[in-house]
Amino acid sequence: MFIEIQHSVYQHDVDLRNNPMMKKPHASYERLIKGLQLVKAIPEKDWRPTDLQDALNISAQRANNWVERGVSQDAAVDVQGKFGINLHWILSGTGSPLIATAVAQDNEWPFKRIPQSVFNELEEWERLWIEDVVFRLMGGMRDALDHVELQAFAGARHARKSSNGK
Repeated sequence: MFIEIQHSVYQHDVDLRNNPMMKKPHASYERLIKGLQLVKAIPEKDWRPTDLQDALNISAQRANNWVERGVSQDAAVDVQGKFGINLHWILSGTGSPLIATAVAQDNEWPFKRIPQSVFNELEEWERLWIEDVVFRLMGGMRDALDHVELQAFAGARHARKSSNGK
């Protein structure tokens, strides 16, 4: 009987998201779905995996990889360019889901040596590439700061144990 159920699921593309036996999808995948629903690229209710595949023109295998491993940075850049969904929000959950609202919340230009007018003259892919590089650097800086904080915490803990043990 179980084999028949599996076979019918495969044949009829039944949605198994509410099945308790299924693993929880990666957080970036869930944010991607929410973002696509916000921009009406897929239905808010009763959406199917094929809706995602059609909206992004991707294979079922690629979509399944995102469920397991998360949305790739390249895919997030593509989604941002096509739908205006903030790639930082997709990948990390930080910021606003949509680019327009993300820009509206922060009016300060982040670069001191690059005028915004020069940046705006770049091709879309060039602006997205620069944004991606800055995003990766910020992530690296956060990781380094987290590491320093952990080292400081471990040092303070060790000092506390040493002083209590004497």
